[in-house]
Amino acid sequence: MTFTTGSRALAISKYGIAAAKGSVPTAPSDTSTTPAPRWRGRILQLFPATTFLLAPYLGLILPIALIQGNRQLPFILGLLGLALLGCLVAEGLTAPVRARIDLTRTAGPTTKALRAITIGVTMIAAATRIAFVLAGGGSLLAQLTGSQQSPIASAASLFSSWNLFGVGLIFACYMRKACSKRTLWLGISAIILIEGWAALQTSVTAPLLQVVTSVMLMALVLGLVRLRVLVVALIVVLLAWPTFFSLRNSVRVELGSSVDQSVTAFDRLRFDDQLTAVAQFKVPVSVNQPGPLQVLRYGLVPRVLDPNRPNISSAGLINRVLGGSSTSSYNFLSIGTIYFFYGPAGLIFYYFAAALLFSYIVSRAIRAGPIALCMAVLAASSLMGWASTFPDVVIGYLQALISFVPILVVLLIFKQRDRSHPGAAGSAASSSTTR
Repeated sequence: MTFTTGSRALAISKYGIAAAKGSVPTAPSDTSTTPAPRWRGRILQLFPATTFLLAPYLGLILPIALIQGNRQLPFILGLLGLALLGCLVAEGLTAPVRARIDLTRTAGPTTKALRAITIGVTMIAAATRIAFVLAGGGSLLAQLTGSQQSPIASAASLFSSWNLFGVGLIFACYMRKACSKRTLWLGISAIILIEGWAALQTSVTAPLLQVVTSVMLMALVLGLVRLRVLVVALIVVLLAWPTFFSLRNSVRVELGSSVDQSVTAFDRLRFDDQLTAVAQFKVPVSVNQPGPLQVLRYGLVPRVLDPNRPNISSAGLINRVLGGSSTSSYNFLSIGTIYFFYGPAGLIFYYFAAALLFSYIVSRAIRAGPIALCMAVLAASSLMGWASTFPDVVIGYLQALISFVPILVVLLIFKQRDRSHPGAAGSAASSSTTR
């Protein structure tokens, strides 16, 4: 409704009363909330642990088992069912509470500060990763023989998880409109390329596998990528795998590691056989794997402060139980390895606890909080990794939490500073919406 008074017009609407010359006020822009996701995306966000557990099995492991006529398929489904039970109970109990979480964006650094922190973290991650590999760290032979690392490799290992934190911060930049979608994928691609180079240099492909799968699935859960994009990415990886597998084996031979020449690239994709190898054992099995105190020691105390401790490789222990050499490793994927060491009850309990933690972190991450997004990517790559070796993965998770402290301090400092200068934060937020 409009009333004319002289040369001015008063416009009355649901947004209040405003005075303008021949114009009606528009709705104020709201930059403080995250758009509500579609119902499919919301289900993924309420059941993220279930999504991470099922995705590799539905997309790769079970189809290959069906095509190859694996007679142990019921055993695979049984183990998957135990892990799924733990996830569904944990997420089902907490889903009603998490569904009511306000999607209002959490407080954080300004757009400019967040971009600067992200660039700094990713550059440090890239530099230390390259330095670590060039200094001889992370190779398969070094992990299994426990050879002493050089001072450079030991120092660089403190930043081994910063590539994951870089991914989390890149996600935060995009979700807070601090960068474009093109910049988002260029940054993530650069991190993955460095991991691919490191995998070829060290002949260890597990870190690359974990980074790629966790990043893509995390992007799916956050609504940053569509399912069809993941399908295309999977096809590209499968096509490139034979070449990468051949290069990896060549590097292993040069490093003096044993390689079974009868195993082809396709055989290495038979993750169903890798999992069903645990069926021959009466679980739980004790092979002097790390206990709780060792997990805490290795997870919370940096190697530079405890340089004489021996390396831990539960996958190496499993390989020796299977009759393999000490210069190779083997696991039964995540669910099979946990089942091997702790039995059915341990498998259910682990995924119950992991799902509780992961679902809570994701519920915070969808609000575009930089800290929560870093923690979500870390948990996705470690605790929810589908090919991880337990309990080594818990040690790595604890080590990563310690290494995150400097980033956490910087984020909290800028968050507190921007709270004390709301004008600057507000101007940055409003400017970011005009991109």
